[in-house]
Amino acid sequence: MPVSKKHWRKDSEDLQEPSEKAKEQQAEVELRKLRQQFWKMVGSRKSFNFRSQQAIANQQKEIKTLQEEQDEITLLLSLIKSSRNLDRNEKNYIELRFLLQTKEDYDALIKSMKMLLAELDDKCPEHSRSSINTY
Repeated sequence: MPVSKKHWRKDSEDLQEPSEKAKEQQAEVELRKLRQQFWKMVGSRKSFNFRSQQAIANQQKEIKTLQEEQDEITLLLSLIKSSRNLDRNEKNYIELRFLLQTKEDYDALIKSMKMLLAELDDKCPEHSRSSINTY
């Protein structure tokens, strides 16, 4: 019996050797795949970081532009609402109303003058014809 035990051990050792080599090869293949995945992920992360930084930079530019616009609008609003400008606006409004009324008055005067001139033009030819006939 002891002989058969030795033979059995030898057989199991022979079976283990190829399986160890196969395991090592399989581990190397797996390690290569994992390394490839790792480098792909590193590249992907770098690309994502770059795109994120670009997006953040663009957003910061947009925020700066909007802040400048807001500052300008705030300044304009404060100028519009200043008491000095409100007084000036009121004065300009009153003057504009006065000028508009004056224009309407002059337009009415011009219209009546044109009507008078038209009446005179109508009378003048009659008068000049009658004076020509008498001579």
